[in-house]
Amino acid sequence: MAVTEVEGPPPSEAPPARRGLFRYNSPLAQVSLLGLICFCCPGMFNALSGLGGGGQVDNATADNANTALYACFAVFGVLGGAAHNLLGPRVTLLIGALTYPLYAGSFLYYNHHASQAFPVTAGALLGAGAGFLWAAQGAIMTSYPTPNRRGTYISLFWCLFNLGGVLGGILPFAFNYHRDPSKPASVNDGTYIGFMAFMLAGAALTVLVLPPSRIVRDDGTKATRVTFSSPATEGAEILKLFANWKMLLVLPAAWGSNFFYTYQFNNVNGALFSLRTRGLNNVFYWAAQMVGSAGIGYFLDFGFASRRKRGFFGVVIVAVLGTAIWGGGLANQLKYNHGKLADPIDFKDGRRYAGPFVLYFSYGLLDAMFQSLIYWIIGALANESQILSRYVGFYKGVQSAGAAVAWQVDLHKTPYMTQLAVNWGLMTFSYPLLALLVFLAVKDEDSSVSSVEDGKENALHHQEKTCEKEEDIVNMCKINVRKLKKRPKPEVDQAEGDSPPQPPAKPGLLRCNSPLAQVSLIGLVCFCLPGMYNALNGLGGGGQVDHTVADNANTALYACFAVFGVLGGAVHNLLGPRTTLFLGSLTYPLYVAAFLNYNHRPGSQVFPIIAGALLGVGAGFLWAAQGAIMTSYPPPNRRATYISLFWCIFSLGSVLGGLLPLSLNYRRGSKVASVNDSTYIAFMSMMLVGVALTLLFLPPHKIVRDDGSRTTMVTHSSAATEAAEILRLFADWRMLLVLVPAWGSNFFYTYQFNNVNGALFTLRTKGLNNVIYWGAQMLGSLGLGYLLDFAFPSRRKRGLVGVAVFAVLGTAIWGGGFANQLRYTDDGKWPGDRLIDFKDGRRYAGPFLLYCSYGLLDAMFQSLIYWILGALTNDAQILSRYAGFYKGVQSAGAAVSWQVDFHKTPLMTQLVVNWVLITVSYPLLALLVFLAVKDEDSSVSSIEDGKDNKGRKLSAPTSFH
Repeated sequence: MAVTEVEGPPPSEAPPARRGLFRYNSPLAQVSLLGLICFCCPGMFNALSGLGGGGQVDNATADNANTALYACFAVFGVLGGAAHNLLGPRVTLLIGALTYPLYAGSFLYYNHHASQAFPVTAGALLGAGAGFLWAAQGAIMTSYPTPNRRGTYISLFWCLFNLGGVLGGILPFAFNYHRDPSKPASVNDGTYIGFMAFMLAGAALTVLVLPPSRIVRDDGTKATRVTFSSPATEGAEILKLFANWKMLLVLPAAWGSNFFYTYQFNNVNGALFSLRTRGLNNVFYWAAQMVGSAGIGYFLDFGFASRRKRGFFGVVIVAVLGTAIWGGGLANQLKYNHGKLADPIDFKDGRRYAGPFVLYFSYGLLDAMFQSLIYWIIGALANESQILSRYVGFYKGVQSAGAAVAWQVDLHKTPYMTQLAVNWGLMTFSYPLLALLVFLAVKDEDSSVSSVEDGKENALHHQEKTCEKEEDIVNMCKINVRKLKKRPKPEVDQAEGDSPPQPPAKPGLLRCNSPLAQVSLIGLVCFCLPGMYNALNGLGGGGQVDHTVADNANTALYACFAVFGVLGGAVHNLLGPRTTLFLGSLTYPLYVAAFLNYNHRPGSQVFPIIAGALLGVGAGFLWAAQGAIMTSYPPPNRRATYISLFWCIFSLGSVLGGLLPLSLNYRRGSKVASVNDSTYIAFMSMMLVGVALTLLFLPPHKIVRDDGSRTTMVTHSSAATEAAEILRLFADWRMLLVLVPAWGSNFFYTYQFNNVNGALFTLRTKGLNNVIYWGAQMLGSLGLGYLLDFAFPSRRKRGLVGVAVFAVLGTAIWGGGFANQLRYTDDGKWPGDRLIDFKDGRRYAGPFLLYCSYGLLDAMFQSLIYWILGALTNDAQILSRYAGFYKGVQSAGAAVSWQVDFHKTPLMTQLVVNWVLITVSYPLLALLVFLAVKDEDSSVSSIEDGKDNKGRKLSAPTSFH
């Protein structure tokens, strides 16, 4: 008899969970791990399926294989919940994951032996495996998080999962780019091998999943409580699902939620576009899923105080968008009939490509919103892991039965218009049924479930739960009383951390005045502005063959940035974030326009240098405001998490920005050339969007955290006060300890961009490298941010361990850079004078991994510095000055580094200087953490804050808040 778990509060007061290294047994860690598994397995499967026909010219093989897949999935999806309850999540996930690489391998086999037997058999086995995997996934995703944050965790999972589809879409695009776009062709062997490698990695990750009994939430409650199950019990409970009115209301939505994949993959993407363009389209299709899931998930958790109301409006939003998108699909379908276009659309076809591309992107957006909504509703029906695993299994089983029918519908050449109408009709029919389910079964309280129904399904626990809920309420009251007694009495004009207790903030529509919304917004602004600037700069020479113009422009840029970065904090304190960000943002598109002008007037460096100087002024303003928002708005004990969130959004801009030169210059191959005009125009367009976004920022005094506390106390400043405070920074011992790390934190960009990526690789490969470089930044920031917020109870210890982790990785990576530098000469030429292309196999692998590692290290370094700055004080004015000082010194170092490169300093010398600067930073940062960072998350150095802000009253000369 196997052990399984159900959720419930502990019988007595539960202390907060003790933080182990990375809190590996937290719901966040386990849901993230699950996302990575699905990134590698279903994510890559989706990327492969999204090509249409599994990457084959003839859809018949994929149609038959997928019919077998979803027919088996329909059965084993329903049984998957029972398998999870009997075997536990680890074994269930492992069995399921192993079937994915077998499926990809069968199409590799089909490339050489045109026999459908292996693909169809592999499809059937994958159907069984996918049933197990998705049932376990649903149980984990809906039962581990706290009830009031399930939408957020669903979005987190969906973003990680679909990132697999995004990166998986790059594989066929890259491996098949050289094919003639006008000739239909199957993908090559390398594409299938790449998919198999990722899928095997996902199978390996399943062994890291913990048993449910070991999962503990941050408040100390267990995610589950131990009960027992048996095959007979599970069989009986599965049969009851088919008479459960809640599942009957879900049935049309479940049937239709994968039914449209056949039409969208085979008959939109597969029928309209060239082979390489299909891969590119899938990058954006799955990226749209990340956006859709994050948006609907945030709304479903924070849109309104009433959970039922959030559910209703979620259905309405999906219904309105769904109707509009399928209406656009109808307009597109009227343009072509059954069969592939004689002249497939390529992404270089301009307007001809734009409309179908936007439609396909919108299909991805709608898919994620629809499925995330269904998962959220299912999670709101019960809190018990056993029940939820069966509900999810039923959902996936019915979903797969619909998909099996859909693949046969396509195999039998059903007219495209009929397929579209059926898909649109299924989704439209689902909307009122989901709304009815929300009305009847979803309660307003986040912790509530339909006790009547759950009691029928699990009567043994009903009385026990009622008693435990009452006891838990009493225990929570006791804890709150003790916390209130321990709080210091508030002063009249204390720093923001000392504000008196506030009632929890009332959730508004998307809570625009929350720190999460504002930090996400600053991330989007930096996605469009510095993110695109970094992607352009990462090409080496600003996309020009001759680095001279970029070296001089960037020298002017960083020289001005060094001055206005320091002054930026004062400007932010005087003008506020919105005006400061707006002024700074206007200078970014001007800089790109200067290089567009240089493409037509080579030799004239005046415009690029002037634009660089103006961008230095603007960047100083923008980054000072960004630093103040990112370090002062979040609650003190979650600053690293918010820094990681910002860094991921910001770096995603550079990831997608790296795709622009890759796609717009792919035909140039190994030729040495500057980027074309379209690349610069695309960068300018994204930057203008960022300028518009700055107008959405709220004043700091309107920002309210979820616990009701204000992020900052409103004070008044003047130009004289700000000037005096800025001068004091140069004598502040904490800023002096930051000086060397700040100087070195952008110094290495010149070497890495110009003399590694710019010197070694072909033009198109530089763009591809930058996609992965900035993707590595997202991973580095997330990993270090999680350690800095959750690794140990002591904040000082987390900081010291963070410095140690960074030091070990930094030493290893720069050591690898030294070994790489020995392989090519100081004039930047690779032996044999032939640039490396991403198709060069082993010759490409080593330098590529090194360049990605540089990106990983960069994000960890800057995230660590931001976290330490945020730990020095809670005062928004002081933090804006600290951030400005940091960016000013950083930019001074960057200005020097660009001139170092301009004067042809030997590459080995540049590498050694960068390595030394980073190495000297390690002990200085460790010393700053030891002396200035206190163990309590909410504490700051009141003494130092008093010195920095003499006019303010302090509660006590040695108190910490």
